[in-house]
Amino acid sequence: MQAPEIYLKRFHNYLERNNMQKNPYQEEGLIWCIERELNSESLAVSENEQREYKKGGIVAYEMGLGKTILMLGLFASNFVRNTLIVVPLPLLTQWKNEIKRTLGHDVLVYHGQSKKNITKEMLKEAALVLTTYGALRPTSKDNLYSLHWNRIIYDEAHHMRNNSSKKYFYGKLLRSDSKWLLSGTPIQNRINDLYSLLNVIGYKKISINYDVFRQIRNHHILRKKKSDVGIYLPEIHYKNVEVDWKNELEKSVSEKIHGLVEDKLKPEDIQWLGVIGDTKLVQMIRARQVCVCPRLLSNKLKPIYGKSSDNYKTIENSTSKIDSVVNLIKERNNNNKKIIFCTFHKEMDILKEKLNEINITDIGIYTGKLNVKMREEIIKSEPEILIMQIQAGCEGLNLQQYNEVYIVSPHWNPCIEDQAVGRCYRMGQKKETFIFNFNMNSTESTNSMDNYVKDIQKNKRELQEEILV
Repeated sequence: MQAPEIYLKRFHNYLERNNMQKNPYQEEGLIWCIERELNSESLAVSENEQREYKKGGIVAYEMGLGKTILMLGLFASNFVRNTLIVVPLPLLTQWKNEIKRTLGHDVLVYHGQSKKNITKEMLKEAALVLTTYGALRPTSKDNLYSLHWNRIIYDEAHHMRNNSSKKYFYGKLLRSDSKWLLSGTPIQNRINDLYSLLNVIGYKKISINYDVFRQIRNHHILRKKKSDVGIYLPEIHYKNVEVDWKNELEKSVSEKIHGLVEDKLKPEDIQWLGVIGDTKLVQMIRARQVCVCPRLLSNKLKPIYGKSSDNYKTIENSTSKIDSVVNLIKERNNNNKKIIFCTFHKEMDILKEKLNEINITDIGIYTGKLNVKMREEIIKSEPEILIMQIQAGCEGLNLQQYNEVYIVSPHWNPCIEDQAVGRCYRMGQKKETFIFNFNMNSTESTNSMDNYVKDIQKNKRELQEEILV
């Protein structure tokens, strides 16, 4: 390995060419990566056995601290051909443009129909190849797996956290001596998430020996928060908005559905199985939907109440939580751009309808159904209010022009919420930022699914803090 100063000089040149500010934590991160890419250090597997650490690591910078800058800076500082970058599909264009802008390199994009025209020789000759997790699925003529890559970078690597998933299987199958996994949230649900990512790097059965796991964790994870590196953004304010049920009928429907989820099923409730389903997962989804708005279940409630009944019409017009969101936006009549994170498509349509009723019409709807071009057009238009499906909009987007975030329902995975907030609360945010979390209150007889999910979130956050020291 050459002297660290050589790599730092190249890194500084990369930053200066792109008018990027030098920060000590970036320099420390670059040297950390260089050491783990070029040096061989020993791992004490047992009292009598030493092995070398695998090369690469997990860059777990908090959202907005510059994981992409660090990796492209590593490429510029320690140039090797045949670097493969794997990204989620929505980030493909962003990475392609950033590589061209900051490195001046044309990148070979291995995705979609163009894959058929890319030969093994073309991949060998390319300095940088950019692909997606979806494109990793091998075909009979696939050449990605025939090469031994000099470096692989996996962006949003938590996509591989489930060791039963295809993304994990194919990501792990790619061959390289140096694998870099980028994720601000490497643990999202359980400790096995981290085991899976370390498996991708090349370790096996690390959960068996905690001492070995601890050594590997300490060696391979670079964790930084904004507060750790002296970066302080404008103040951020969090507020929980507790919502009560507007009328007794809406409340009784919620109590019935939540009661069935809690196994309080009576013989006379059999007809309600058509509403909530007979599996626990579906029942929980129905309970989440009723917390958002009973109208999401209107088709399933028709057989219970009858389409023409007054009760059914009341349910159709019962929108306690959505009204709470809309009323707060109306009260906060300011020039702040707002993002509303939702879960269900019909929920998003109802929200738009309700906002239109108070003469707010500059609204964009961003869902997972949209193709890449349509998503880019919506973001480029910068609507006054952006209604986003949280799973579709929680990664990769830079939305610093928005500084009010409305999260309609708590998500099972608190990291999804953190990533969603991180779209706007990141380096470049110039305004105070306001986060509003909406939760339906429990009733006298049942615990609301919103509150149950919040308890799950609390346990998962405690695990993250315990492991990612």
